[in-house]
Amino acid sequence: MSIKLALELWFKAQEDGGGTFGRRSEKEYDGRGYVIGGVCEPLVLVKEARPIGAIEKIAEWLDKTNSTYVGSWVDDREQLVYIDGCDIRYNREDAIALGKLFNQIAIWDIDEGKEIRLEQETEGAEKTG
Repeated sequence: MSIKLALELWFKAQEDGGGTFGRRSEKEYDGRGYVIGGVCEPLVLVKEARPIGAIEKIAEWLDKTNSTYVGSWVDDREQLVYIDGCDIRYNREDAIALGKLFNQIAIWDIDEGKEIRLEQETEGAEKTG
């Protein structure tokens, strides 16, 4: 079980709103670019979940994923913590397009240190105005 990485993901989410780590190295990604989740089925937890139970679930999830990068992200609007397989892109437009393709709520801009919320368009909906 990947307890060390599970702890890192959970506490990074609670303290800083999330983080991205190399799954095998278990080290936080310190490069540039944009982080996009959705590479695999995420684990979604309530932000106020008991830490021991949450960490056990994250460790079990980690054992099942083969993503190169994994990350945690807190959706403050819904008070949920997402644990997800991630991809990293260096071009903003590519990252936004991939985020929309993966039906993500947001992507993370590493350089600016902020999320970019993605407007998901409803399939078949007609825009007016």
